[in-house]
Amino acid sequence: MNDTLSEFMQSEMKKRGWSQADLSRRSGLTTGGVSMLIGHTRKPNPDSLNALAKAFACPPEHLFRLAGLLPSEPEESTRVKDIICMLSQLPEEKVQMVYEIVTGFVYMSTRDSADKE
Repeated sequence: MNDTLSEFMQSEMKKRGWSQADLSRRSGLTTGGVSMLIGHTRKPNPDSLNALAKAFACPPEHLFRLAGLLPSEPEESTRVKDIICMLSQLPEEKVQMVYEIVTGFVYMSTRDSADKE
């Protein structure tokens, strides 16, 4: 198993203040299964990765890539998926705020480009 999946799981659990038992309850995996994935004594399979994706509210493809079951994407695509994953954890009003900020940046960027021509 690729170290990055274990690192991702541990990082996400820490961000959320979850124990392995919490992740087990939220994903439907056994506590032992979660422990074995983190400890590299069990290889991830599609079912376990889908369960983890649901628990972490992330695109399953992201976890499949971390586990080495899908080829890696270019860095830009990875950043976009990471942002989507993070946004999915926010309440809707915060997502709307982020949307408005990004819209403003895009508007300013296109306006600045037009002024330079």
